[in-house]
Amino acid sequence: MIDFHARQPRLSVALCTYNSERFIERQLLSILDQDLPVDEVVIGDDGSSDGTLERIAAVVVGHPRGHVVRVEFTERSGGVVQNFCRTLAACTGDLIALSDHDDVWDPAKTATLVPRLSAARRPAMIFTDARVIDDHNVFSGEHLFASYGVTDKELSGFEDGREADVLVRRNIATGATAMLTRDLLDVALPIPELFIHDEWLAFLASALGTLMVDRTPLIDYRVHSSNQIGIPPQSLAGLARFALSGRRQRYITLHRRAEALHARLVEHGAPEEVLALVADKAAFEAERSTMPWFWPARLPGILRRYRQGSYGRFTHRPSLERWRDLVQRM
Repeated sequence: MIDFHARQPRLSVALCTYNSERFIERQLLSILDQDLPVDEVVIGDDGSSDGTLERIAAVVVGHPRGHVVRVEFTERSGGVVQNFCRTLAACTGDLIALSDHDDVWDPAKTATLVPRLSAARRPAMIFTDARVIDDHNVFSGEHLFASYGVTDKELSGFEDGREADVLVRRNIATGATAMLTRDLLDVALPIPELFIHDEWLAFLASALGTLMVDRTPLIDYRVHSSNQIGIPPQSLAGLARFALSGRRQRYITLHRRAEALHARLVEHGAPEEVLALVADKAAFEAERSTMPWFWPARLPGILRRYRQGSYGRFTHRPSLERWRDLVQRM
């Protein structure tokens, strides 16, 4: 095990790119110009067909710390999660920060997060808030937590040891803001294909070690038309459309995700209370995946789950989810 107190931990950045020529220079420069310098930037390019690699090469040649950058992959991986998996695995640092290709880091990001992460019980991860910007680097006036509807109660859950209770309802940790310890990566890989990498990493950290939040916005998070993973709808109409999407397959997927998470937690000796929580989540989603086609026949099950408190325990918007269970075409 690495003794972080004996020396300054080595810091890697896993930076994933795809057709990133519009934004990659600004992001890469913001990483190289950190107040606490990074030791390596490992780039996984997912088969870009534009000038991404040329823009990276120009930064490497022109920046005094360009030698810490290496392009590890240039071929297609199969998607965002697969690209992050291989890029994270190629990092050699004690601490690893995740980076999207189109954001911009605050100069104080690494200096703020490294001491907190170094002192945490491992495996560990920390994530932060962010400022939301547009294509032209203009601040929208919104912050990431607010855009996701993250509440003070949810954030407080991360500060008083109730992280799993929050995460079993929904993920609020955005990978682009996150930094983790190497031993978290060791237990997290491979990431099941049904999961987004940040949600998987966050739950494993909360169950097996430490998951922390810093409410300071330490990156500019870019939202634009070509985002592969963006901010979900928060309007009433948007939530209604979202609620009616997916049909039975959504419930099947949520059940399989909970089962995969439970299996990995058992493998690495997670606490019994966390295992029970995830097992109950799997049973809840399994029941929803077998609801009758005829909607009035669903009412007894919905009422039972409501009385048991399952919607409040396992979903982010209990009222919306009850309505979804009633009207969702199966």
